[in-house]
Amino acid sequence: MAPCRAVIEFLWAFKKTLLLVAFPLIASPLLIVIGDNPAKCGWVVIVMAGYWTCEVVPLAVTALLPVLLFPLLGLQDSDDVCRNYLKDTNFLCMGGLMVAVAIQHWNLHRRIALSVLLLCGAQPKRLMLGFMSVTAFLSMWISNTATTAMMVPIVNSVLTQIVGKEESGDDKGNEQPDENGSLDSRYDNIQMTDDKEHQEEHNTSTTKLESTSRLDEDVTISKLELVKNEAAIDAECVKPSTEQDKADNIDMSSLSTAESNLCKGMMLCVACSASFGGTATLTGTGTNLVLSEVVGEILGCCRDCSSCFSCKDGQNKKGQKIKAVIRAQYDALGPISWAESWVLVHFVALALLWLTKELSFIPDAMGWAGLFPVTEYVTDATAVVFICFMLFIFPSKPPNLLCFRDGTPVGPRVPLLSWSMVQKKLPWNVVFLLGGGFALADGCKESGLSQWLADQFRVFQGVPAPVLILIITIVICIFTEFTSNVATATIFLPVLAALAESICINPLYIMIPAALSCSYAFMLPVATPPNAIVFSYGTVTVLDMAKSGAMMNFIGIVMVNVLINTLAIPMFDVYNYPSWANNSTCQA
Repeated sequence: MAPCRAVIEFLWAFKKTLLLVAFPLIASPLLIVIGDNPAKCGWVVIVMAGYWTCEVVPLAVTALLPVLLFPLLGLQDSDDVCRNYLKDTNFLCMGGLMVAVAIQHWNLHRRIALSVLLLCGAQPKRLMLGFMSVTAFLSMWISNTATTAMMVPIVNSVLTQIVGKEESGDDKGNEQPDENGSLDSRYDNIQMTDDKEHQEEHNTSTTKLESTSRLDEDVTISKLELVKNEAAIDAECVKPSTEQDKADNIDMSSLSTAESNLCKGMMLCVACSASFGGTATLTGTGTNLVLSEVVGEILGCCRDCSSCFSCKDGQNKKGQKIKAVIRAQYDALGPISWAESWVLVHFVALALLWLTKELSFIPDAMGWAGLFPVTEYVTDATAVVFICFMLFIFPSKPPNLLCFRDGTPVGPRVPLLSWSMVQKKLPWNVVFLLGGGFALADGCKESGLSQWLADQFRVFQGVPAPVLILIITIVICIFTEFTSNVATATIFLPVLAALAESICINPLYIMIPAALSCSYAFMLPVATPPNAIVFSYGTVTVLDMAKSGAMMNFIGIVMVNVLINTLAIPMFDVYNYPSWANNSTCQA
């Protein structure tokens, strides 16, 4: 038995190397036995899907394989493959990420979050609503990871007050202001830190993550470290220093059942809201961008919740302390600065440009895109690149001229956004990951693999469409728990596009639920970076996350299936095959 265990441990130590070789070998009959273009492309799809699922190499590195393999296999010219990595959708993604970098750099997102929390009040149920609303809204515009990394420390500070955690020697519920007038000296040092401190604190959080989870050291910890390392690219607002973190960390074993459930619920609501909120806009998550590109290119165009939130004796005192903590963090930001104001103006302007580009929801109305010679040439990427350009030239302080003279030497001010800032903070891996997905989808189309799949999928013509969508959403929700959301969308959406064409169903009817389901990764810490960040605080266990995540997945599946069969009918006419889809047989 001991020798077998030693062999298994040895093989497990080199699991990634073995998988690196195994996937190409397993799929090799497609090259050796069949050898035509669809089979060659199928081999590439299987290899990339395996690498993405098992994270054999970084996801963005796997996304570069089409540039290597398609020309070598004679499927596509290298120039044609590389064009997929800087398409209109990629610039839309990069532009959105640059605006997010500016928002994070000037702490506008933190000011918005704390302002909303002050408005929501101090009752736990109101606070949860506030946390969920702020997290969902911010994740619509900046990355889910950065939103979660900013919100979770605020949640942790508030929870410390709710459960009545005191310094040693104090009576519960009776903290007094210290000699400087501060409510609690533990929170005097809660403030924004510089970029170097952020990175050091993220390294600290990774160490803490290793000490928190001991359920499966060989599998869970290694994957969580990978997700956390990727999350550190985006995250800005993080936890306090190690000593402060240990002092303020909530001891879950000393809490009552209701308090424990409340702490877990508060933490989990942030992770879930970040994933849900990202589905609301095209740039909110990479899966939506994959959907947009595939459609355009391939097709042509708690058991007792009341006990958790019930008011207890002394809740008013605690409510005042909670508001004081939030107010202290808000006051630490100081008055709104010139830079914050103008970043907000640019942010609102971008949203308005996107909404008014085409006023198709108003009869006989023309959007601003109609002011230019060729309306079709103006896209959402045009608007976001314009706003990014303005951020690079707009000053972060009032101009040093005329009535704005402040005594400093005359000269240009530092802009709201600088290229060094973008280089350091923009998650370039997302851009490559999207490009790899687009290149893979284009290769499937050019090689004939998409058409071959369409022919095979005709066996599903007798299956009712609502049943088919339910099956697809369930499968994708399970699959995305173990692999990247964007990678899941990249693997499934081109195949589903071929399925829609083969059985003459509106492609949006299948692909919209599928794309949304790719973001429903709530059950495991390894499923998505927001889950990993929440899990690293030690408030929730894997079992807690799995139980709540299963219910969230159920709600998500039901919601998306109901909406696609109700609201989507007048919006997208999903019951009729569209004229823009490339299938003349279905249109006839």
